[in-house]
Amino acid sequence: MKKAKKYSVLLISIIFIIMSLSSCTSLIDKLQKLSNFLEIVSSSKESETTTEISTQSMVIEKPKEISETETVFIPNIQNTTNPQETSETTKEITNTSSAQNNGLLKAENFTREDIIANGPLFARRDQFDPQFIKDALEYFPEIAGGNEFDPSIPAVLNRWDTTIPIKIAAFGQPASADFARLDLIIPAIETLTGLDIQYAEAGSSDYNFEFHIAPLGDFDDIFEGYYVKNNWGFVVHWHDGNGYNYHARMAVSNDYPNREEMNHLIMEEFIQALGLPNDSYRYQDSLFQQSWTSTQELMPIDWLLLEFVYRPELTPNMSVSECVEILRGVYLD
Repeated sequence: MKKAKKYSVLLISIIFIIMSLSSCTSLIDKLQKLSNFLEIVSSSKESETTTEISTQSMVIEKPKEISETETVFIPNIQNTTNPQETSETTKEITNTSSAQNNGLLKAENFTREDIIANGPLFARRDQFDPQFIKDALEYFPEIAGGNEFDPSIPAVLNRWDTTIPIKIAAFGQPASADFARLDLIIPAIETLTGLDIQYAEAGSSDYNFEFHIAPLGDFDDIFEGYYVKNNWGFVVHWHDGNGYNYHARMAVSNDYPNREEMNHLIMEEFIQALGLPNDSYRYQDSLFQQSWTSTQELMPIDWLLLEFVYRPELTPNMSVSECVEILRGVYLD
């Protein structure tokens, strides 16, 4: 019995071992499967991690691209300390650039040669910088109308009738250089004003403009009481009740001024007799500068003043202030 029991115990042990081994195999399989699963999970996580990093990398690169693009504009933004100031500055720069690049002609373009070649400014006023015209309109009341030596004379417009020729008669001791100075400016004057300016025949009594070149000591006799002392150049003119000039007398000294000074005086007195009788301190190089100068050419603004005097929209005896308002509408509106 003991032996049988022993075998029985042994058999049971063997069965238990076999069952245990079977259980272990299953566990091993499970562990293997778990290991494989974990491997798959691990692999999946690695893949997800790689994808996430790649995506993050793209996110990093995108702001970098934007930053590089924005650097073009950043300097302008950084320079803007006050939006209003920047706006005004930009506007000023834009206007300056526009003035330089819009092709408008400046005052310096309106020269004697330009006038002869291209005519009055009025016909091409849109081609000129309006500031030049505004400056001339401001200057006009100082030069036109009245009389620099007699403040009682009203500031009204006087000019010559363009339908009647101006005939110049020479007196005294004129030289060829004196006539040459008149010849230099007459073509531009005629172009701007529509006047017909001629030289009277020698010895003829058919003249309305006296051109005297004489010693200063003769001026009292030449002007018969109208002369104002210490003027090396002088001019008087007479006008009718309608404000039209009908006679003028000018004289330039030939014993005090030098050649350049005589040239200046001949131009100044002649043009003053045409309707611009006054002087001013405003422009140093203007023909009408009150201080003593010897400029040899009219400033562009001088030429424009002369053009103003003979605009058909104006009439003689019109107040200078009214002339300015009319001219402003004609040239700027």
